[in-house]
Amino acid sequence: HKKLYQDAIRHLKTAIIDRPEATDPRYNLGLAYVEVKNDESAIQTFDELIKLAPNHWDAYYSQAQLFIKEKKEGQAKSLLSTIKASAPFYSKIEEVNALLISLN
Repeated sequence: HKKLYQDAIRHLKTAIIDRPEATDPRYNLGLAYVEVKNDESAIQTFDELIKLAPNHWDAYYSQAQLFIKEKKEGQAKSLLSTIKASAPFYSKIEEVNALLISLN
């Protein structure tokens, strides 16, 4: 299973080089890093994606979950608050609100 994700990471990195403006490969790369427990690279990848596509709410949400896991509640709250304020119709808004309550 880990080997499959490592192969995916290699292919996704190539896809990003070929199409640096594309958001899906970058998001999927972040998710693949999460699966292989490389949280630092996942956070960095989601951060790059947020800079590239400031309305990519799944990237904010995924990065916030990693920050919660790493006990960086302030950074998680900041990301989740951004989603709540900017994307009230986000598909995971109930989860966002529940996480914000749990972090207070």
